[in-house]
Amino acid sequence: MRLTLQRGTALIAVIAGLGAGLIGATHLATAGEEEGREFMQAGEYGKAIQELQPLADQGSPTAEYLLGEIYFGGHGGDMQQALKWMTASAEQGYAQAQARLGMIYAKGLGVPINNVEAYRWFALAARGADPKAQLKTISEANRGAIAKRLSPAERSQAEALVEDWRPAGAPVIATPKQSEGVIGQVGQVIPGIRIQLAAVKNADEATPEWARLQKTLGTQLDGLVLTVESVDLGTKGIYHRIQAGPFTDKAAAAAKCAVIKQMKQDCLVVVRKKP
Repeated sequence: MRLTLQRGTALIAVIAGLGAGLIGATHLATAGEEEGREFMQAGEYGKAIQELQPLADQGSPTAEYLLGEIYFGGHGGDMQQALKWMTASAEQGYAQAQARLGMIYAKGLGVPINNVEAYRWFALAARGADPKAQLKTISEANRGAIAKRLSPAERSQAEALVEDWRPAGAPVIATPKQSEGVIGQVGQVIPGIRIQLAAVKNADEATPEWARLQKTLGTQLDGLVLTVESVDLGTKGIYHRIQAGPFTDKAAAAAKCAVIKQMKQDCLVVVRKKP
Protein backbone atom coordinates (compact mmCIF):
# COMPACT_ATOMS: atom_id res chain seq x y z
CA MET A 1 0.00 0.00 0.00
CA ARG A 2 1.43 3.35 -0.99
CA LEU A 3 1.35 6.31 1.37
CA THR A 4 -0.10 9.61 0.30
CA LEU A 5 2.37 12.44 -0.03
CA GLN A 6 1.10 13.97 3.20
CA ARG A 7 1.55 10.78 5.21
CA GLY A 8 4.94 10.06 3.65
CA THR A 9 6.20 13.53 4.45
CA ALA A 10 5.09 13.21 8.06
CA LEU A 11 6.90 9.92 8.45
CA ILE A 12 10.15 11.25 7.04
CA ALA A 13 10.01 14.28 9.30
CA VAL A 14 9.58 12.14 12.41
CA ILE A 15 12.35 9.79 11.34
CA ALA A 16 14.71 12.68 10.61
CA GLY A 17 14.10 14.04 14.09
CA LEU A 18 14.95 10.66 15.56
CA GLY A 19 18.20 10.40 13.64
CA ALA A 20 19.28 13.88 14.68
CA GLY A 21 18.89 13.11 18.37
CA LEU A 22 20.34 9.64 18.64
CA ILE A 23 23.97 10.24 19.49
CA GLY A 24 23.36 12.97 22.00
CA ALA A 25 20.92 10.80 23.96
CA THR A 26 23.08 7.68 24.03
CA HIS A 27 24.01 6.31 27.43
CA LEU A 28 27.66 5.28 27.30
CA ALA A 29 28.74 2.55 29.66
CA THR A 30 32.52 2.80 29.58
CA ALA A 31 35.29 5.35 29.36
CA GLY A 32 36.29 4.02 25.95
CA GLU A 33 32.81 4.65 24.63
CA GLU A 34 32.79 8.13 26.15
CA GLU A 35 36.07 8.93 24.42
CA GLY A 36 34.73 7.48 21.18
CA ARG A 37 31.70 9.74 21.42
CA GLU A 38 33.88 12.78 22.06
CA PHE A 39 36.00 11.98 19.01
CA MET A 40 32.82 11.61 16.95
CA GLN A 41 31.57 15.00 18.05
CA ALA A 42 34.96 16.50 17.18
CA GLY A 43 34.85 14.90 13.74
CA GLU A 44 37.88 12.70 14.46
CA TYR A 45 36.28 9.52 13.26
CA GLY A 46 39.49 7.51 12.85
CA LYS A 47 40.28 7.95 16.53
CA ALA A 48 36.67 7.19 17.45
CA ILE A 49 36.87 3.90 15.56
CA GLN A 50 40.10 3.00 17.38
CA GLU A 51 38.33 3.47 20.72
CA LEU A 52 35.08 1.74 19.77
CA GLN A 53 36.22 -1.21 17.66
CA PRO A 54 37.72 -3.30 20.50
CA LEU A 55 34.62 -2.72 22.63
CA ALA A 56 32.31 -3.62 19.76
CA ASP A 57 34.33 -6.79 19.17
CA GLN A 58 33.70 -7.67 22.83
CA GLY A 59 29.94 -7.27 22.33
CA SER A 60 29.23 -3.84 23.83
CA PRO A 61 25.86 -2.80 22.33
CA THR A 62 26.55 0.92 22.76
CA ALA A 63 29.94 0.63 21.04
CA GLU A 64 28.35 -1.41 18.25
CA TYR A 65 25.68 1.24 17.85
CA LEU A 66 28.16 4.13 17.70
CA LEU A 67 30.40 2.26 15.28
CA GLY A 68 27.38 1.64 13.07
CA GLU A 69 26.53 5.35 13.14
CA ILE A 70 30.06 6.25 12.06
CA TYR A 71 29.93 3.86 9.12
CA PHE A 72 26.43 4.90 8.07
CA GLY A 73 27.72 8.46 8.02
CA GLY A 74 30.40 7.46 5.51
CA HIS A 75 33.31 8.00 7.91
CA GLY A 76 35.12 4.70 7.34
CA GLY A 77 33.98 1.17 6.71
CA ASP A 78 31.08 0.57 4.34
CA MET A 79 27.32 0.10 4.41
CA GLN A 80 27.64 -3.65 4.97
CA GLN A 81 29.74 -3.08 8.09
CA ALA A 82 27.39 -0.35 9.22
CA LEU A 83 24.39 -2.66 8.97
CA LYS A 84 26.31 -5.46 10.67
CA TRP A 85 27.16 -3.40 13.77
CA MET A 86 23.79 -1.64 14.01
CA THR A 87 22.01 -4.99 13.75
CA ALA A 88 24.31 -6.58 16.35
CA SER A 89 23.45 -3.79 18.79
CA ALA A 90 19.72 -3.96 18.05
CA GLU A 91 19.68 -7.73 18.42
CA GLN A 92 20.97 -7.31 21.98
CA GLY A 93 17.96 -5.15 22.76
CA TYR A 94 19.56 -1.69 22.54
CA ALA A 95 16.51 0.48 21.83
CA GLN A 96 18.32 3.31 20.07
CA ALA A 97 19.90 0.89 17.61
CA GLN A 98 16.49 -0.69 17.07
CA ALA A 99 14.96 2.69 16.30
CA ARG A 100 17.85 3.48 13.95
CA LEU A 101 17.30 0.20 12.08
CA GLY A 102 13.63 1.10 11.78
CA MET A 103 14.63 4.36 10.13
CA ILE A 104 17.15 2.60 7.86
CA TYR A 105 14.59 0.13 6.53
CA ALA A 106 11.77 2.69 6.34
CA LYS A 107 13.78 5.11 4.19
CA GLY A 108 15.99 2.61 2.37
CA LEU A 109 19.26 4.04 3.65
CA GLY A 110 21.80 1.83 1.91
CA VAL A 111 19.30 -1.04 1.75
CA PRO A 112 16.03 -1.61 -0.13
CA ILE A 113 12.98 -0.31 1.71
CA ASN A 114 11.55 -3.10 3.87
CA ASN A 115 8.40 -2.03 5.69
CA VAL A 116 8.05 -5.28 7.63
CA GLU A 117 11.54 -4.88 9.08
CA ALA A 118 10.93 -1.17 9.70
CA TYR A 119 7.76 -1.97 11.67
CA ARG A 120 9.51 -4.72 13.62
CA TRP A 121 12.39 -2.54 14.79
CA PHE A 122 10.27 0.52 15.58
CA ALA A 123 7.92 -1.72 17.59
CA LEU A 124 10.80 -3.26 19.52
CA ALA A 125 12.33 0.16 20.16
CA ALA A 126 8.99 1.44 21.46
CA ARG A 127 8.70 -1.60 23.71
CA GLY A 128 12.23 -1.36 25.10
CA ALA A 129 12.75 2.40 25.45
CA ASP A 130 12.39 4.31 28.69
CA PRO A 131 8.64 5.11 29.04
CA LYS A 132 9.46 8.77 29.72
CA ALA A 133 11.97 9.14 26.88
CA GLN A 134 11.34 10.90 23.58
CA LEU A 135 12.72 7.81 21.86
CA LYS A 136 9.65 5.83 22.93
CA THR A 137 7.22 8.47 21.66
CA ILE A 138 8.97 8.80 18.31
CA SER A 139 9.27 5.05 17.83
CA GLU A 140 5.58 4.57 18.57
CA ALA A 141 4.69 7.30 16.06
CA ASN A 142 6.88 5.76 13.39
CA ARG A 143 5.50 2.29 14.07
CA GLY A 144 2.01 3.68 13.49
CA ALA A 145 3.06 5.42 10.28
CA ILE A 146 4.72 2.28 8.92
CA ALA A 147 1.65 0.22 9.81
CA LYS A 148 -0.30 2.21 7.21
CA ARG A 149 2.10 0.90 4.56
CA LEU A 150 1.48 -2.75 5.38
CA SER A 151 -1.08 -5.13 3.97
CA PRO A 152 -2.96 -7.25 6.54
CA ALA A 153 -0.67 -10.21 5.76
CA GLU A 154 2.45 -8.07 6.15
CA ARG A 155 1.14 -6.64 9.42
CA SER A 156 0.53 -10.15 10.74
CA GLN A 157 4.06 -11.16 9.69
CA ALA A 158 5.60 -8.12 11.36
CA GLU A 159 3.67 -8.66 14.59
CA ALA A 160 4.80 -12.30 14.67
CA LEU A 161 8.43 -11.20 14.32
CA VAL A 162 8.02 -8.77 17.21
CA GLU A 163 6.38 -11.41 19.38
CA ASP A 164 9.02 -14.06 18.63
CA TRP A 165 12.03 -11.77 19.09
CA ARG A 166 14.41 -12.46 21.96
CA PRO A 167 17.60 -10.53 22.81
CA ALA A 168 20.82 -12.03 21.52
CA GLY A 169 22.40 -14.10 24.26
CA ALA A 170 19.06 -15.12 25.77
CA PRO A 171 18.80 -18.85 26.40
CA VAL A 172 17.34 -20.87 23.54
CA ILE A 173 15.23 -23.85 24.57
CA ALA A 174 15.65 -26.79 22.22
CA THR A 175 15.63 -30.55 22.45
CA PRO A 176 19.01 -32.30 22.36
CA LYS A 177 18.24 -33.64 18.90
CA GLN A 178 17.62 -30.14 17.57
CA SER A 179 20.74 -28.70 19.16
CA GLU A 180 22.89 -31.34 17.49
CA GLY A 181 21.57 -30.49 14.05
CA VAL A 182 20.49 -32.87 11.30
CA ILE A 183 22.84 -34.41 8.74
CA GLY A 184 20.77 -36.04 6.02
CA GLN A 185 21.60 -38.90 3.70
CA VAL A 186 21.73 -38.36 -0.05
CA GLY A 187 18.18 -37.97 -1.33
CA GLN A 188 16.64 -37.88 2.15
CA VAL A 189 13.74 -35.46 2.59
CA ILE A 190 14.02 -33.64 5.92
CA PRO A 191 10.63 -32.02 6.67
CA GLY A 192 10.46 -28.41 7.79
CA ILE A 193 10.76 -24.77 6.77
CA ARG A 194 14.34 -23.53 6.62
CA ILE A 195 16.64 -21.05 4.93
CA GLN A 196 19.44 -22.22 2.66
CA LEU A 197 22.67 -20.27 2.88
CA ALA A 198 25.29 -22.24 0.95
CA ALA A 199 26.25 -25.60 -0.56
CA VAL A 200 29.49 -27.58 -0.46
CA LYS A 201 30.70 -30.54 -2.52
CA ASN A 202 32.43 -32.42 0.30
CA ALA A 203 30.47 -33.56 3.34
CA ASP A 204 33.45 -32.77 5.58
CA GLU A 205 33.15 -29.10 4.63
CA ALA A 206 29.60 -28.74 5.96
CA THR A 207 30.42 -28.12 9.63
CA PRO A 208 33.28 -25.66 8.93
CA GLU A 209 31.04 -23.78 6.50
CA TRP A 210 28.33 -23.53 9.16
CA ALA A 211 30.91 -22.17 11.61
CA ARG A 212 31.98 -19.58 9.02
CA LEU A 213 28.39 -18.51 8.45
CA GLN A 214 27.79 -18.18 12.19
CA LYS A 215 30.82 -15.91 12.47
CA THR A 216 29.88 -13.85 9.41
CA LEU A 217 26.19 -13.43 10.19
CA GLY A 218 26.56 -13.16 13.96
CA THR A 219 23.27 -12.92 15.83
CA GLN A 220 21.19 -13.56 12.71
CA LEU A 221 21.66 -17.31 13.22
CA ASP A 222 21.02 -17.33 16.96
CA GLY A 223 18.45 -20.00 17.85
CA LEU A 224 18.66 -21.65 14.42
CA VAL A 225 19.91 -25.20 13.96
CA LEU A 226 22.05 -26.58 11.15
CA THR A 227 20.47 -28.99 8.68
CA VAL A 228 22.57 -30.52 5.90
CA GLU A 229 20.48 -31.65 2.95
CA SER A 230 22.44 -33.84 0.52
CA VAL A 231 21.28 -34.08 -3.10
CA ASP A 232 22.57 -35.86 -6.19
CA LEU A 233 22.60 -33.45 -9.14
CA GLY A 234 23.61 -36.02 -11.68
CA THR A 235 26.53 -34.91 -13.84
CA LYS A 236 27.22 -32.05 -11.41
CA GLY A 237 27.78 -34.49 -8.57
CA ILE A 238 26.55 -34.59 -4.99
CA TYR A 239 26.07 -31.30 -3.13
CA HIS A 240 25.50 -30.78 0.57
CA ARG A 241 23.18 -27.84 1.19
CA ILE A 242 23.73 -25.78 4.34
CA GLN A 243 20.36 -24.86 5.82
CA ALA A 244 19.17 -23.28 9.07
CA GLY A 245 15.88 -23.49 10.90
CA PRO A 246 13.30 -24.46 11.76
CA PHE A 247 10.83 -21.61 11.11
CA THR A 248 7.16 -21.62 12.01
CA ASP A 249 6.10 -20.42 8.55
CA LYS A 250 7.42 -19.20 5.20
CA ALA A 251 6.84 -15.56 6.11
CA ALA A 252 9.20 -15.75 9.08
CA ALA A 253 11.84 -17.51 6.97
CA ALA A 254 11.46 -14.94 4.18
CA ALA A 255 11.88 -12.07 6.64
CA LYS A 256 15.09 -13.62 7.96
CA CYS A 257 16.39 -14.09 4.42
CA ALA A 258 15.67 -10.45 3.62
CA VAL A 259 17.93 -9.33 6.45
CA ILE A 260 20.68 -11.82 5.62
CA LYS A 261 20.72 -10.77 1.97
CA GLN A 262 21.42 -7.22 3.10
CA MET A 263 24.60 -8.62 4.62
CA LYS A 264 25.69 -9.84 1.15
CA GLN A 265 24.99 -13.49 1.91
CA ASP A 266 22.91 -15.71 -0.40
CA CYS A 267 19.71 -16.94 1.18
CA LEU A 268 16.57 -18.70 -0.02
CA VAL A 269 13.57 -20.26 1.69
CA VAL A 270 13.11 -24.03 1.43
CA VAL A 271 9.98 -25.92 2.41
CA ARG A 272 10.20 -29.67 2.75
CA LYS A 273 7.06 -31.74 3.43
CA LYS A 274 6.90 -35.29 4.66
CA PRO A 275 7.05 -37.73 1.71
